[in-house]
Amino acid sequence: MSQEIPLSSSEIATLWMTYQQKTMTQRILEYFIAQAEDNGAKEIMQDTHRQVVNYIEDIKTILQNEGAAIPVGYTEKDVNVGVPKLYNKMFDIMFLRLLKEISMGLHTLHLTMSYRKDMISLYKELTAFTQSGYDKCVDYLQEKNVLPRPPAVSIPKTAKFAEGTDYMNGIHLFSSKRALNTVEVAHIYYASPSSTAVLKEELIMRIAFRAKASVTGFAFTDT
Repeated sequence: MSQEIPLSSSEIATLWMTYQQKTMTQRILEYFIAQAEDNGAKEIMQDTHRQVVNYIEDIKTILQNEGAAIPVGYTEKDVNVGVPKLYNKMFDIMFLRLLKEISMGLHTLHLTMSYRKDMISLYKELTAFTQSGYDKCVDYLQEKNVLPRPPAVSIPKTAKFAEGTDYMNGIHLFSSKRALNTVEVAHIYYASPSSTAVLKEELIMRIAFRAKASVTGFAFTDT
């Protein structure tokens, strides 16, 4: 035992989930890197891959020191990096950005489920690493002008309060209308297809194009 305090059930569970998620990300990145055409995108993915592999080893070390079994994660057998890609450039970074977005929430949740100092440190590091990677993806996509920004609104000059329950009816089809507030605009944009338009359009086009294809790893080949 490396610690006087053994791993709790929640800490073992989060380690297993994180191991699965990171080994999956590792294999996805290996395919993306092998198929990358843009040097800027490739550099972001290579740096992310290197750090992901290091965190996988950190998780294995924690489990081994506790005498726990190592989870069976994704391996090189789960992806065929030689299969031609079915996406255009930008898709890889858009997808990595989406993975980072999901990971930020997961690592924060896992942090709240951890009590040992080494586990807390691990998830703090993972959170910082994920936020940094997310920033790199956003900067890259904005430089390429493929990441649409939320709509601009007039800056509020005064603070107002809703008066009565009629305020909630302001966006209904058959009631008196009012302008959307910024909270509503923000959530509508986040949930709308426009926030991931490039990613979704690419997926739809490729799935339709290869409707009769068979899956091999993370790519498709004709049968």
